[in-house]
Amino acid sequence: MSRRSLSTVAGAVAVATCLSSSAAFMASPQTSSALASTLQSRPDAVHGGFLARTMRRSQTIMVATSATTLMTDTSTGLAEIDDTNFRDLFGDEKAVLIDVCAPWCGPCKLIKPVVERAADKWAKAVNVVKYDVENENVSKLKVKLDEMGVEISALPTLILLKDGRHISSRSGVVTDMDVNTFLSRNLHKARTAGGDEQ
Repeated sequence: MSRRSLSTVAGAVAVATCLSSSAAFMASPQTSSALASTLQSRPDAVHGGFLARTMRRSQTIMVATSATTLMTDTSTGLAEIDDTNFRDLFGDEKAVLIDVCAPWCGPCKLIKPVVERAADKWAKAVNVVKYDVENENVSKLKVKLDEMGVEISALPTLILLKDGRHISSRSGVVTDMDVNTFLSRNLHKARTAGGDEQ
């Protein structure tokens, strides 16, 4: 086999490897057959920039597919707080951690598993709930949070309440360690110093 043939075969393998990582791209029979016919009719296609263009297209599709999955995933393991249940939660002996989010918020989706793990870890001391700012049934909840001095200026935001008082808030993307530190420090602060806001 000539050096050029070996190079073309290696390039075709690279293209196939690249494309196989993107299910959306390979799902199209037209794309697969177009790729095969191009490689057969133009053995130099790999050297003429075809590989680079194909790899860029595949990467773009993979990123777009991931973003679409991220933005459309609306399932959650957390109970949702709204006008029908916030009084019960605020009157509970446990502290309340509110995950303020929206269905269109990418960073909110990123921290969702972190918040769910915190809910499991802190279940004995903290009720962890989700507050969807797009929910139409939250007008009374908004007024109550405003009366407590809670300001929501960014998403996602975590709000910690204890004994009907605002203890602390934190906005932005968080890790497991961030949430655990936030909860342990502020719950201790609430017990020892009467829950002054951070």
